[in-house]
Amino acid sequence: MLAPFLLHVLCWISLVINVWYAFHLPDDCAQWVDVSLGLAAGVNLVLLKRTWNILSPLASLFRR
Repeated sequence: MLAPFLLHVLCWISLVINVWYAFHLPDDCAQWVDVSLGLAAGVNLVLLKRTWNILSPLASLFRR
């Protein structure tokens, strides 16, 4: 039950790191680095959506 929550937290941390690196890379950095950061951010968004779908019913149990 803790695994989806931990995955959700790790995805947020990874997404923030990816976006930060995307904006703070030097200009002479290889283009494939930008592409890989974009792909990683996209994967993180998909995982966030899936873990949120798992966590939202659990959150409703605690609100009652």
